Amino acid sequence: MTTSDVRDINELRSVLDRDGYIVIENVGSTENAEKLLSGLGSILPQYDGRKSHEIVVTPGFEDLLHSKTSREIYVHTEAPGWDPVPQYLALYCHAQARCGGGHTTICDGRKFLADLSDRERELMYDVETDFPGAYGTQGKDGEAEWTVHKPMVSRDVDGTEVIRFSYTHLTFGDYTPDLGRDVFVDRLPLGEEGIALAEHGTRFFNDNHLPVLVPDHALLIWDNRRMFHGRSSYTDQRRHLTRFFVGA
Repeated sequence: MTTSDVRDINELRSVLDRDGYIVIENVGSTENAEKLLSGLGSILPQYDGRKSHEIVVTPGFEDLLHSKTSREIYVHTEAPGWDPVPQYLALYCHAQARCGGGHTTICDGRKFLADLSDRERELMYDVETDFPGAYGTQGKDGEAEWTVHKPMVSRDVDGTEVIRFSYTHLTFGDYTPDLGRDVFVDRLPLGEEGIALAEHGTRFFNDNHLPVLVPDHALLIWDNRRMFHGRSSYTDQRRHLTRFFVGA
């Protein structure tokens, strides 16, 4: 695991370009985290319009695959329905789980792309997929406010690949699905082929991910346009992290 006390922005960018992620220890506060992240790019609003999102078990989300539960969260990149997607995601840890779970799991998406079959490569590079997006309502009884039509792998203005991937979007047709809802395959973004691709992504992720238990008062940053992430389930409801989105 890449762990550092680095504060120099150029060095930080170098590590992120090389490894895709970094854990910075002894950051000390969300204010310090925000100040550090603002050197990488602009702090973007969360889905509800606020500049940060508190990841802590919250009543009312029990039936959803959502960050505010203690459930496992499946492999995905963040905000695929935004264009551009956030360049970086960051988690500042107030209190980590002490139960043996609650790991943030990350994996290099570029390595998954190298593992694709010819047909899977067509699906990810050539087939435009509908990615719904929203502010304020996404994640609980909300309707999409717009839809991004892009392949799962596109390129940004400098030619760098941008990966959009969501197991739940491909298998439920929703980023944070209600687990009791019926699923109709013909309404899914890529139908049966999308389900098979999502299952391949999950197998690859399970075999290759790095489990990160962010230390208290530390900051995990990763490249959201490259890295897949998820979370292991946990029982320690004291776990509390703050999430930031950072633009390029």
